[in-house]
Amino acid sequence: MRYLTLALPLLLLAAPAAAQAPAGTAEGMQRLAFLHGTWRGEGVTTMGPGQGRAAVLEVAQPKLGGSVLLLEGLGWEGTQGAADYKVVHNALGVLSYDAAKGAYALRAYRDGTFVDADITVGDGEIVWGFAPPNGGRIRYTIRLDEQGRWHEVGDYSRDGATWHRFFEMRLTRESP
Repeated sequence: MRYLTLALPLLLLAAPAAAQAPAGTAEGMQRLAFLHGTWRGEGVTTMGPGQGRAAVLEVAQPKLGGSVLLLEGLGWEGTQGAADYKVVHNALGVLSYDAAKGAYALRAYRDGTFVDADITVGDGEIVWGFAPPNGGRIRYTIRLDEQGRWHEVGDYSRDGATWHRFFEMRLTRESP
């Protein structure tokens, strides 16, 4: 109890400092504002499990005072609530910016696993990727197309030189 009594004031003093994002974080995260909102559309997968067309819902929300971006994606086939309904994609990503390092970080969760992805953020574009367990390299590119839709493509390479498209989706913003 004595240690708790001593530690509590220290925690309370540290809380306001922890609640504030480091200088530069807001500017770094602002580069991702083009994705904020609720998006709906269709995705097409051309290899692997879940091959085919799926309805897609993506929600991109700034959290913790804008210091992280939470990305939640759901893809399904069939009619929600009907016997033919089947979830084919369910993923969550947490994207942040370390102003001290000048670098972005993305941890992506799917099917009970996660990857710490390599990520590059450009002007209105995100490119992220990772090495899957079966070898090779997967990369995704997200940008807004000419109509302001979320356009995302997924490519796979065994050698890092020759890339094969396996995924594409276009989503329209429903709300900011």
